[in-house]
Amino acid sequence: MSTEIVMVQPEEREILRNIYQFYLHDLSEFSNFLKISESGFFPNYVSDSWWERKDRHPYFIMEN
Repeated sequence: MSTEIVMVQPEEREILRNIYQFYLHDLSEFSNFLKISESGFFPNYVSDSWWERKDRHPYFIMEN
């Protein structure tokens, strides 16, 4: 088994947003500020600036 760190491409933004919902769900157990909205989702913290700014880079941790 190998682990790889891969930069998230702009066209993979929706995949990251979807996966981030699971992360927020797990994190909400330890937080009082994360609440599910009426539409059934956590707030969207994945920002377009993550791809626009040179000092921010989202990554996937991939395991084979």
